[in-house]
Amino acid sequence: MPGSSGTLNIGAPAGQPPVAPGTLIADRVSFANGTGELVFNHTSRGYRFSPAITGAGSITLRSGSTILAGDMSAFSGSIQVEPTPRQVAGYTTPAAQQATVQALGDQQMVMAVQSRATPHQLLGLTRPIQQGSYVFVGGILGSSAVMVGGQVSLGQATLIGGISQGAQDDGDLTQSTDPTLAAAARFEFDDPVALAGYALHPFAEIGGWVTPDETLTRTRVYDAGLGLVSGHGSSDATAWGEYARAGLIWKIDDKNQLAGFAEFGGQGVRFGRYTEAYGQNNPFPATVDSGTLSFGVLRFGASWTADLQSALGQPWTLTLAGALARPFSIDSGLSVTEAGLDPMTDSPLGPTWGELGAQVDAQLTKQLSVSLSMIGCTGSHDLGSTFHGGLALNLTRPARCLAALQRYNSRDVPSWSQCDASLRLAKHHARRALDAAQPPDREP
Repeated sequence: MPGSSGTLNIGAPAGQPPVAPGTLIADRVSFANGTGELVFNHTSRGYRFSPAITGAGSITLRSGSTILAGDMSAFSGSIQVEPTPRQVAGYTTPAAQQATVQALGDQQMVMAVQSRATPHQLLGLTRPIQQGSYVFVGGILGSSAVMVGGQVSLGQATLIGGISQGAQDDGDLTQSTDPTLAAAARFEFDDPVALAGYALHPFAEIGGWVTPDETLTRTRVYDAGLGLVSGHGSSDATAWGEYARAGLIWKIDDKNQLAGFAEFGGQGVRFGRYTEAYGQNNPFPATVDSGTLSFGVLRFGASWTADLQSALGQPWTLTLAGALARPFSIDSGLSVTEAGLDPMTDSPLGPTWGELGAQVDAQLTKQLSVSLSMIGCTGSHDLGSTFHGGLALNLTRPARCLAALQRYNSRDVPSWSQCDASLRLAKHHARRALDAAQPPDREP
């Protein structure tokens, strides 16, 4: 009634040391026209308060972690968190904690997609597909990684690979500085058309990458009544990916090459169990069980490589690459538990994403070149857009060797390691053909 007042204590009254909360057997707590207060002053780290709360009273949290799990749509009062000295106090709702779990699942999917930038660099996303044999040393910004890699051409077969050392930070999820290894094998088939000067080569490629031992640190952010707080946890993890690809390389002319492919692959991250620390900065600590994020990837891509020698007067080449990817059969492997709540999982994020790449190679000497590259990723949902810049020093054979072979109508372009010898052989055959075409000298 008007003018009346009342207090319901869960645990001890305000000003007294907290005690166990006990159990309230009721479906609803209603504040009427008087002055009412609901005080939580208990010792539980996940006390679930399930009755609905209605009316215009006040709720005060002095100690303990309280989950307001009942219907509060008809509550119009105030909520204050006033921790007593040396006590932890805060409140949350099941929906708020479920949102943090969904954010964890989204983070790990975004990390898995964006971390593809490192193996893409190692496996030559922005390099001409028929570049032959080379080695490189360089690094990329955005993943803070240094890397060494290259490829070896063995006739129609090519081996590609490398190793990187670096870390990646994707907002609320960070990866430790650990090595990533990548390797692939490609086989180029004979030209089915066999038109001189217009090489058309189908190819098949299989490959993959692995980060065998890394540490993932995750962060949950939520409001516990005194502003945003966060829970942190780290666990060992292993990340990997594999793919099979089929495509076509088209040598349009001496200066332009196009390539396209379709790819089927998979990716995964296996992570360990961890529990967040409890405190005023995280009154609702979570335990993330061990699990495995896994999904398949369907990917279509293309690249164009152009010789800029005639346009710029310098021995430069430009490669532009792009791909469209879509995940399928996604299993987040995420299971999170908190005191006072049922086990929680997420609804896996399934973004469609695009990959963009560009690289400029400048020849410094006959065998030494420098390359400047960019790799980007942009996608739907929470993926957003990220870009990585790269710089590398390459030890290779000069592009003008293969261009010279084209002038001698050599249909089977060899690997770079064989280029000089093949060029000498092509010149020899050209001279013999020229001599044979000349009529013999007649004696007077």
